[in-house]
Amino acid sequence: MSSLLTQIVRRQALMMVPRRSESVLLQAGPPVTKVTNTEKLIALGMFFVVPMLYPMYIMANLQKYNGSNRTLGKKKKSKAEKKQTGK
Repeated sequence: MSSLLTQIVRRQALMMVPRRSESVLLQAGPPVTKVTNTEKLIALGMFFVVPMLYPMYIMANLQKYNGSNRTLGKKKKSKAEKKQTGK
């Protein structure tokens, strides 16, 4: 899994670097098969941190999603008002 991550990062870097500089990038980076401990830690950290941040983001913006804040949300019409307007 982590070697796949290294290959993806390298491919992204190759797309960003001009074609004539590609060989320099391939020589500078670690071998494709070898993955350093820091790369493993970064992948592991992302694996745990991203799912933890997502619910926090949802909770922070919950009022926008379901209109739980009545003052900012659209006011609901009562049944009597709906009958009067015919909608």
